[in-house]
Amino acid sequence: MLLLPYISEMLTNFMLKSMKKIFIISSIVFGILFFAGMFPVYAQTNDTDKKGFSISPPSFDINAKPGDHLNNIIKVENLSKEPIALTARVQNFLPFGDEGQVSLTDNESLYSINSWVKFLSPNLVVQPGQVALFSFSLDIPVDAQPGSNYGAIVFSSEQANSDSKATKVVQEIASIILIRLPGDVVEQAKLINFKSDKDTYTEPKVKLNTLIQNSGSVLVKPTGSIDILDIFGNKIQTIPVTSKNILPNSNRAYDEEFGFEGIGFFKARLNLSYGENLKTLSGETSFVSLYTQRLIPIILLIGGAIVFYVVLRKRINKAIRIIIKG
Repeated sequence: MLLLPYISEMLTNFMLKSMKKIFIISSIVFGILFFAGMFPVYAQTNDTDKKGFSISPPSFDINAKPGDHLNNIIKVENLSKEPIALTARVQNFLPFGDEGQVSLTDNESLYSINSWVKFLSPNLVVQPGQVALFSFSLDIPVDAQPGSNYGAIVFSSEQANSDSKATKVVQEIASIILIRLPGDVVEQAKLINFKSDKDTYTEPKVKLNTLIQNSGSVLVKPTGSIDILDIFGNKIQTIPVTSKNILPNSNRAYDEEFGFEGIGFFKARLNLSYGENLKTLSGETSFVSLYTQRLIPIILLIGGAIVFYVVLRKRINKAIRIIIKG
C-alpha cells in the first residue's frame, strides 16, 4: 500500500513529460492520414454527340430442328441527325483469339449458315432518331447435321467519296446468329488455365484469369462461381462467373475482377458446369492479399507501441520491477 502513492506520482510525471512527444507523433500521423485522403482523384468524362447506328439484339441463340422455317427481326436505330442508308449482307465467320472475337469470311465451313438466311431486300433507310425493323428468315435444311451452326448479318453504312464517284464504308455492325440442332453431338470442354494475374495484391481488387477450350461439336456456355477460402479453408466470399459462349474448336477467356479487402494467404476454387448433362470444370489457385489501407493502421499501431516503449522503456521497466518486487 505504501508503494501506491509513489507509483501514482511516477506515472503522473511520466505522462506529463511524454505528452509533448506523443503530441508530436500523433500530429505527424494525423497529418499524413488527413492529406492522403484530402485530394481524391476524379474521373473526367466528355459527352460527345451520338453518331452512326446501333442494332438489337447483337446476337441470336436459337434452338431449331432440321426442316424448320423461322422468322426473326433485328431493330436498327439511327443515332445520328441525318438519314442513314444501310446495306445488309450475310457472312460466315470464324472464331479467333481468346476474347470471343470473330473474323468475317466468305469461305464456307462445316458451321456455315449463309445459304439458310433470306431477306426481301438488303437495303434500308433509317431516319434520324428512328428505329427500323429488319426482317429475315431461316430455312434449316432437312439434312442439316446435328451440332452448332453460325453466321452473321452485317449492316454497313456508306457515304460518297468527294474525290471520286466511289463510296466508302463508314460503319459496320454484325448481328451474330447461333443455331443449335439436336442429335448426336459432342459436348466437350477443358480447363486450360486458372490463376490470379498477380501473386500479391496491395489494392482492394483481385483478378482471376480462366481459359477454357471447346473441343466438341456444339457451342458450350459454362456457368458457375469461384469460392475464396482463407488459410484455414473457410469460405469467405463467392464470386459468380459471367457466362460466355464458346464456339466449337475455340478457346475463351473468363476473367473475373472483384473487390477484396482481406489480408493474408487465400485460395480461389473454380466450379463450373456446362452442357445438357452438366459436366463440370474445376480448378484451384492461390494469392496473397496485403490491402494497404487496412495494413497501414496495423503498422502504425505496432510502430507507435514500439516508439512508445523505446522512448519510455527505462520508466516502464522500472515500474514493472517495482510492481513485481512488491
